[in-house]
Amino acid sequence: MLSSTPPPRKAKISLTDYSFRRDIETRLMTAHLSIREVEVLREIIHHSLTISVKQLAEDIGITVEILLPILDKLGALKLFKRQNMTLLVDKEMRKYFEFKIEKFDEDFQPDLFFLQNILNKVPIHVLPLWYAIPRSSDNIFGSIIEKYFLTPKAYQQYLDELQFDNPVLKAIIQEVYHPPYFKVTVAKLMDKFGLTHECIEEYLLILEYHLVCCLSYQRADDYWQEVVTPFSEWHEFLRFEVKAKPRVIEDSIEKSYEIECQFIRDLTTILQACQSKKVLLKDVKDIHARTSQQREALMQKLIQVEFAKQNASGHLCATEKGANWISKPLQEQVARLSNDPLNTVSNAEEFSSLWNIRNLHLIEKNLRRLLPNEWVEFHHFLEGFIAPIGDKEPVTLKNKGKKWKYVLPNYSAQEKQFIQAVIMERLAELGITAVGLFQSKPCFCLTSFGSRFIH
Repeated sequence: MLSSTPPPRKAKISLTDYSFRRDIETRLMTAHLSIREVEVLREIIHHSLTISVKQLAEDIGITVEILLPILDKLGALKLFKRQNMTLLVDKEMRKYFEFKIEKFDEDFQPDLFFLQNILNKVPIHVLPLWYAIPRSSDNIFGSIIEKYFLTPKAYQQYLDELQFDNPVLKAIIQEVYHPPYFKVTVAKLMDKFGLTHECIEEYLLILEYHLVCCLSYQRADDYWQEVVTPFSEWHEFLRFEVKAKPRVIEDSIEKSYEIECQFIRDLTTILQACQSKKVLLKDVKDIHARTSQQREALMQKLIQVEFAKQNASGHLCATEKGANWISKPLQEQVARLSNDPLNTVSNAEEFSSLWNIRNLHLIEKNLRRLLPNEWVEFHHFLEGFIAPIGDKEPVTLKNKGKKWKYVLPNYSAQEKQFIQAVIMERLAELGITAVGLFQSKPCFCLTSFGSRFIH
């Protein structure tokens, strides 16, 4: 995930620019709280500034004898002072812990709204220095969203280019971003890298402010354990990618073509045969097409792209364009046919609004997520297809009420049929894909040639 290529500007984030020690101390103290202790802490935070210990015990549903040792432990947080049987809550500290206690909610999501609250703790004049955004920005958080998170491509590029002098930070990122769950416990990180609790908390705080990941808590038996994940919007997108990754077909497939680039090779063979004389397709030797449907497709393609002409008796004769095409090496033959505006699919009239070079290139580019020669069902592939075909927008982070989300395209039936026609017919003819049937369902693979061609 990480690259040795340096970013245009190295991040200038320094924890010493704000009072980060209090955050570290708080994390250390709350890391081992039990379910009951968090319940007491939450009740104190949401109570009045002066609380009767007896009343607090009744509100929680426990005895004073059980409550007192818990209060002694929580006293280290400096949230309150106990005078005999009364708690005096510090107003500023209560405000501080109101934000911290959110992480212990079972439905807590370390999302970008939470990141905004994290950034609010940093002096506002420091943020433009940390994130290289204009000082004149009237919405600093909005500027950070636009610069780093706006699209998956932009955010992934930021992660790829992120540089740290400390190699442990890079290693922690690799642990957090390990599929399929993209989640790791702090205990595992401490054990793997031989770090003290204080050290790992500081490292994680650095990574939070570098917009990489976030610390939260997950219930485990009677305690809360610390876990580290990407921010939830990116976490959700990563899990979508894992879920939508096409499953490789391991069983036998009924393949449409016998050899790689069969359609192109057969076109070449036919044109060579009719270059100097008129011939009938049935008399051409050494073509691989066996079915009448495949032979008809070859005939239609030759005429469609004006590589050959057919007279009334059905004889074919190569044109000057066709003769020139067969003189080129395979790679150039495919490139020329790919860029030929006459080269469309059999039902192209149904996709007149979609048939353009931009959409065709977007589909080819999306094939890069496949490994060569690994067969997948087309409908599984389509589940993870997110190119901005037609009037669809690129995947972009958008504010949906109280939640940010990477909005994925929702394709119409016509758009899905267009994508299928391009992959299963056009790209198969070019040799970029190989196609077939698996349990009567359309399937395909990116060929070795196709992998080289689209990259």
